[in-house]
Amino acid sequence: MKVNGCEVGELAIDAAVAGSHGVPPLLVVSDDKAVAEAIEFFPGITTAQTKVGYSWNSALSKHPLRVLAEIETAAKATATEGTQMKPFAFDSPLEFEIRHKRIDTADNACLPANGWERIDAHTVRRQLSAITDLC
Repeated sequence: MKVNGCEVGELAIDAAVAGSHGVPPLLVVSDDKAVAEAIEFFPGITTAQTKVGYSWNSALSKHPLRVLAEIETAAKATATEGTQMKPFAFDSPLEFEIRHKRIDTADNACLPANGWERIDAHTVRRQLSAITDLC
């Protein structure tokens, strides 16, 4: 996905929706890809990495007892130390692009009622005034 020409993941999209309601991102517990995205988009956020993802169905996971201790430590640090995190937002208006894996889902997005413009066989684009226009 791209927002205003910048590659983003679902984490940034979700944080922007929460940010539109005044809620800042505080803690991210996930795989290496989501933790890297969190650090890039939300400097200073507390994170706990649970695994290294290799593919859709393949990962090197930490032992459950180890990762539970790391999550507990990260959550306690976030709750007790407080945070200076601010709500996350993209600059508006937004140019939002999605690259679909399948052509038929891109076809469906481009139906007149959905408001998306076709860029190539797999990619669609839409102008949004706010991130919540996606919801």
